[in-house]
Amino acid sequence: MTVYANLVNGEVKGVYDLIPKFWNGINNFDIVAKNNEETMKENGFVKIVRHNPEYNSETHNLSEFPTYTVVDGEVIEHREVSLKPVVTDEMRINQAQQRKEFMLKNVGERITRAEKLVEKGISQHEDINKLNSFKTAITNLSISTIEDLNNLTWPVFTDY
Repeated sequence: MTVYANLVNGEVKGVYDLIPKFWNGINNFDIVAKNNEETMKENGFVKIVRHNPEYNSETHNLSEFPTYTVVDGEVIEHREVSLKPVVTDEMRINQAQQRKEFMLKNVGERITRAEKLVEKGISQHEDINKLNSFKTAITNLSISTIEDLNNLTWPVFTDY
């Protein structure tokens, strides 16, 4: 979290989490300036004043990237409040269907790889059978209504 701003000619030129170790030719600037407000100001460093508006985190987001304004030599941080996007049942169903398609593609590739390993004598048929069972479990998932989605349990392949 940014704590300090560097002011040059009344404009914010940078924001910093920590005081720099080297600044304007001064080694150990962080140690020299830490408890010396005059040295900080002489080198353009001021503490940032936060101005975070109240908001309902259930329905709104606070912007991730603040803006800064300079008022009477103080740097004030501002963050925008915006409505969270509404996630509809249709969007959730679509997202689950995409996940199902991705899983089927992934397991299909694993089956192909396992078949090649069996051909070379590196693996055994049980691996392919387990992967086919997993693929069948994914294929049999019904994801067409919100009720399907609410009762959905994703199959997990844990045999490596």
